[in-house]
Amino acid sequence: MRHSDRFPIITPSTLLVAHPSLLDPNFAKTVLFLTAHDEEQGSIAFVLNRPTHCTLGELLDADFRLSPLSHLPVFFGGPVATQEIIFASFQKSPHSSEIIAHFRLDIEEVLRASTDPSVTLRVFLGYSGWSSGQLAQEFTTDSWLISAPTPEVIQPIQSPTLWSEIVSTFGPWFKVMALAPDDPSKN
Repeated sequence: MRHSDRFPIITPSTLLVAHPSLLDPNFAKTVLFLTAHDEEQGSIAFVLNRPTHCTLGELLDADFRLSPLSHLPVFFGGPVATQEIIFASFQKSPHSSEIIAHFRLDIEEVLRASTDPSVTLRVFLGYSGWSSGQLAQEFTTDSWLISAPTPEVIQPIQSPTLWSEIVSTFGPWFKVMALAPDDPSKN
């Protein structure tokens, strides 16, 4: 199959933005950071804009509430392995505008990252995964848009409006769809 605009080149460190027509409750109105993609091995991504509305300290036992990491907000990373806590550090590459993410860090790496002002630390429950060829197939049904990440996008405080802000940049129709209510009959 030849590559075209309809079938974009999918690479790690890009954003998968749910198309407004994507109704799957796991991914509707989501923005995902793609951390791994291989045509044969599959893909892994983390949802950036699905907060759990609790902090790491609230999620874990009372002893952890005194940890310097206890204030970190926790996000649903996707529908796979939702019982796992996954730490991610995002750092802007010094030689390009690329955002580099490291996932499944050990606790020493997490503590080091938490004190580095050039790193944004995020916490996820679970991840999103696709088997070989599955993500490419989803592009044939217009499930996803692709965007480049910016340092602002990876900040957890922007998450409630992240999807609509990014979708609005794809053109006038997308802007209308991004601002439309979930159920137009209740407008």
